[in-house]
Amino acid sequence: GGEAGSGSGDEATFQQEREAQQQSAEREEAIALAAFALEQDGSFSHLMCHFAKAEESLRSALALLTPLVAGGKSSASHDAGETTETTRLQQWCLAAVLRVHVKLAGVLTDGTAEQLRAADSCFEACIALAKEHNIGVRTRFGTGAESAAASSAVIAAHLHRGQLRLMESDLEGADEDLRAAWRLSEAACAVHVPDHPSPRPGASPSMSAGGGAGGGGGGGAADDDALKESGSPALDVGGTLKRLEATSMGSLAVAVFKRELLRLTGLGGADQMGGALGMAGNEALRLLRRAEARHPEQGELFLLHGDVLAQVGDFVGALDRFRSAAAAANEGDDREGEGAGGGADQNGAARASEASTSIVSVATALPAGCPLPYVNAGRAYLQMNEPVLAELHLNHALEVDDSCAACHLDLGQLWLQRGDMEKALGHFECALSCSRSFPELHDALACRRVALAHQAAMDAVAAGLIDVSV
Repeated sequence: GGEAGSGSGDEATFQQEREAQQQSAEREEAIALAAFALEQDGSFSHLMCHFAKAEESLRSALALLTPLVAGGKSSASHDAGETTETTRLQQWCLAAVLRVHVKLAGVLTDGTAEQLRAADSCFEACIALAKEHNIGVRTRFGTGAESAAASSAVIAAHLHRGQLRLMESDLEGADEDLRAAWRLSEAACAVHVPDHPSPRPGASPSMSAGGGAGGGGGGGAADDDALKESGSPALDVGGTLKRLEATSMGSLAVAVFKRELLRLTGLGGADQMGGALGMAGNEALRLLRRAEARHPEQGELFLLHGDVLAQVGDFVGALDRFRSAAAAANEGDDREGEGAGGGADQNGAARASEASTSIVSVATALPAGCPLPYVNAGRAYLQMNEPVLAELHLNHALEVDDSCAACHLDLGQLWLQRGDMEKALGHFECALSCSRSFPELHDALACRRVALAHQAAMDAVAAGLIDVSV
């Protein structure tokens, strides 16, 4: 009888423990859901330019998620095959913490100098947490969706910090971060994206976030199945990783171009600027050609490629890339008005058409109907001293998006050069109302000030207040 009573007591204790574990798991799930809601609120607030609200929501999300991640450290020794529902939740929470750190940094980069320092701390916190949990290409979670999401967040931290350093002209720091983002994203694509081209042997070593050698090796159907069977919501993991790799390579090309140009002009002086531009563009153009070969669906690469070509003086080549960018953004639209550019490069137009049909229905980094290819083509024509063709392309850009501040600025400058102050001021006023960033707002204010000064001088001359006969 004693033995029976002991067995019954053990069973009751076991049942209580199971109930306690179940209640704990339900509490953690509720906390994770609340954190997810706060994260989405922060993202939406940032999109609506409510920066204080965005920061508050994202910090609240971090406060909820951090204890859940800390509680998951004890399960670090679990193999992927032993993963429990609770451990899967901890995996999701870790990826979410990494992601929210990057989102919070993005909010803070739009703020004061103090907030910029806080943004850098957020990037560093994300990268340090990834090292602590050995998050790289392959994680202790295997190759499922949670692993891919965590890797994506670490890549994004390096990428966005590199882009911020590029804007601040910290070219060495930008180069370091953008190369790290490229290495990680290239290797992550090989692991997580089925049928993605493998990196060229020796070209870009696979590395974990902690700096050690990561798992190279092919992805494929097995990894695709792992993503599908992970139990996570449907995610375009492959598309995200490919966009991260393409953006990393494109941003790195810009950093390399600026760094080399600065170095070469420092060696040769201002008189050597022409040769320095060509030499500085060589490595950047090689990187952009490689990026386009790996990611022909990413229209932003064509745009960056065209920008570099225009800066080194290859305007015909730049126009070719801008046509390809427009084709990628429009995804096979007839692109009315593109013929206004004349026959600068008929072969380029044919290649743009071919590129358009080859990437139909594939998401690109350029939104459908993006005006920027036409804006940049207009700028290229201005540099070629073709103002009529430039105006046609800039006007077409406004047909695509009449709220494009960059286009209004360029048209205002064009009319300012022609002496039509009324039209110039009209475009500068539109640029002011359409500005979506501080640099755009600053440029619009400066251009309007110049136009008003021109107008005042012309009025003074007309009124005889200024003698121009001397």
